[in-house]
Amino acid sequence: LAPLVVAGLYDLQAQLGRLIASSLRIGIGGLLLLFLAIAFVVARSAPTAVAMWACLAGIPLVILGTFGHLGVSVDIISSPSANIALAVGADSMIHLVVRMRLLAGSGHADPWREAVRQIGPAVLGATLIVSAGFGIFALSSFPPTRRFGAAVIIGTATAAAMALLVLPRLGWRA
Repeated sequence: LAPLVVAGLYDLQAQLGRLIASSLRIGIGGLLLLFLAIAFVVARSAPTAVAMWACLAGIPLVILGTFGHLGVSVDIISSPSANIALAVGADSMIHLVVRMRLLAGSGHADPWREAVRQIGPAVLGATLIVSAGFGIFALSSFPPTRRFGAAVIIGTATAAAMALLVLPRLGWRA
């Protein structure tokens, strides 16, 4: 017996899955390349720029890893959540590094700690606002929309943690 036609719902789902995976690779990869260039411009230091990039790269890994670990599907509706979280993370890290550079230039003894103290409330506030705004989708009765809301919440919380906890420790060593 040889298959003559492969078609139907399962084949279309497989094609859609391949397209979503390709879109995630190209979209997240492109954003990470863009943010690497921006990190070099903002940080003016290769070790700090690489630390920023590593923290940003961890955001989609946490989102997709959490969904994979829990066996939750990533579909065409929930997949853009990583892009939103990357943007929130990049914004937070840019402001943090710029503040740290200003403090270091003025001779502050511990510029990373002071930068986190000054920028931290704004980062946490932005995280709360974005999580509440997109998190409303988690209350939807449509499962893909629920997954999108949950993914944005996970991603923005990860972005804040990367910006306020991980980046200062990596940057301090750089």
